[in-house]
Amino acid sequence: MTCCIGYKCDEGIMLATDSAGVAGYRTRARSDKGPFRRTEGESEYLFACAGSFRFHQLVQYKLSLPKYRPGDDVFEYMVNDWIEALRQCLKANGAAHIENSIEETAGLLLVGFQQRLFTIFGDFQVAEYDDPYTAIGCGEEWAMGALYTLEYKAEDWRASGIVLKAMQAANHFSGGVCPPYHFLSNFGDSREFTVDDRGVSHAT
Repeated sequence: MTCCIGYKCDEGIMLATDSAGVAGYRTRARSDKGPFRRTEGESEYLFACAGSFRFHQLVQYKLSLPKYRPGDDVFEYMVNDWIEALRQCLKANGAAHIENSIEETAGLLLVGFQQRLFTIFGDFQVAEYDDPYTAIGCGEEWAMGALYTLEYKAEDWRASGIVLKAMQAANHFSGGVCPPYHFLSNFGDSREFTVDDRGVSHAT
């Protein structure tokens, strides 16, 4: 599992992840972890996954995104069309299971869509919060605390600065979080970049 942060500001959505792949007491930085972008027709989606790497790979490379019709209720679309497509993809590829008569998966997901930020849980529920930020995965409690504390700086700090400090807080307190940190947004000139363990930013 890894740490994923979602942040919504006036300009749009920013997602960030660390690079940790965790198995028991072992943590290794993986090159295939990070937020990613997908499109379907005129619709753009931003994704960040925590939990199973197989879950991440299926969402990135296998999931058939259902068509969104402009004017449709976005939350209803996510709960019905989008979740059904995700369920079918995971079932067909062995990444969903039945636990106590409830269908579940071993992944958590942040989705930026239509300038809104959604969290998908392992039981396929869709959450959208009043706060303009959220976090999932290892270190999420520390990331959330940092986001809450830094939100008052939103007028003075760029979104990337707030998200970076939250990710660094998760790394400081959690053994399951490690740099480099990967950022993806749908606004600004630098929409994809990585920050290394020295805090230096690199375009990707």
